[in-house]
Formats: sequence, C-alpha cells, structure tokens
Amino acid sequence: MNPLSKDPQLVTIDTLKKLVGFTALFFPAILILLSFLSGQCTTVQETISHYYYSVVGNVFVGALSAISVFLIVYKGYPDSKDNLATSIAGVFALGVALLPTSVPCDTSSCVVVNLEGVMDVSVPHYISAALMFITLSYVSIVLFRKKGSNPTPQKIFRNKIYLWCGIVMILAILAILIVSMRATEEWLCQTKAVLILEWVALFAFGTSWMIKGGFLFKDK
Repeated sequence: MNPLSKDPQLVTIDTLKKLVGFTALFFPAILILLSFLSGQCTTVQETISHYYYSVVGNVFVGALSAISVFLIVYKGYPDSKDNLATSIAGVFALGVALLPTSVPCDTSSCVVVNLEGVMDVSVPHYISAALMFITLSYVSIVLFRKKGSNPTPQKIFRNKIYLWCGIVMILAILAILIVSMRATEEWLCQTKAVLILEWVALFAFGTSWMIKGGFLFKDK
C-alpha cells in the first residue's frame, strides 16, 4: 500500500476538494431553497449572482469567499502553473462575491438590500465570473489531466471527464455571453437562461473537483 495514502494532510486536502465540488454542484439549489424557506422570496432570481441582494446574500458571499480562499491557498503539483492558476481563479471568485451584479428584474419580493446609491460594478463582476470559469476550465483540461508514464485505467478515464468538464465550462460561458448580447432583458428575466447556464458551468466545475478529491473513479 502506498504510505502516502495514510497521510492525514492528503486526506484533509481531498476532503476539501470534495467539499468545494459539492458546494459548486448544489450552490444554486441551496440559494433557491434557503430563499424560499425564509418566506421572504417566492421567485427564482434571473442569475445566481442576483441572490446577492436577497435574504441569502450572506450565504452567497460567504460560500464564494470560502471557495476563493481555498483556491488561493491550494497547492497542487509542485509546479508554479498549478499554484498560479488556482490562485488566479480564487481571486476572480472573490471578485464575483464582492462586486455586486446589476439590479435584479424584480425588486419587490426578494430584494432586502437598499438599492439607492448602489454603485454599478456589474461589468467587473461579469468579467470576474468569466475569467474565473476560463481559469477553472484550464485547471480541469490541462492541470488535472497531468499523468505519469504509466497511468492507471481509472486515471485515463478521469482525464476524459476532466476534459469534458473544462469544455462544458467554456461552452456555458460562451452561451451566457451570446444570450446576454442577443436576448431582451425581459426574456432573460422570464426564462432564467443565465442562471441555468451558470448552473451548468458550476456543475462541470463541481464534478471536476469532486473527482479530483477522490469521490469517484479512484485508483484501485
């Protein structure tokens, strides 16, 4: 048996990877459910980021901040590219958490923040979100797929999933850009198209990190 498998530090890091992955997978569902249970919000917001203004705004900021801190301090392979890429993704994630998006479509039921005098920093927010997912897709496609000279069948299969997770993140971001530029604001508010695409990107991110943490397809 590999003696490193007993290293408690490795176990802790893998647990944190799985926790980050789990949070990303179910982040939108958690925000929606908690906002409904609060009794102060009976509608689904048009994007995940618009929950910043709702009763679960602290959950939104807190969860993203926790993920960003983990990404910043995370050390992958002893390679500066690994450390740099995850740190960059963490900084962008912090930007998403702390820079509010545009004012929600419906300001009557879910919004609990005073919108008067709120500075419009939606452009840096969107840029931070896009760059965060682009960096995470690079981590999944390039860094997670590093392998030794004799990769196991499980590692080869994991690499295929990492590749698809990275591709899905990129496609989801491109789709968000296209629908945001071409669709009307009313259509976006009604369909929740951006929220759905954001969830797709988060699902790919979460899947990639849960597998990296050993939740599925571990080496035998």
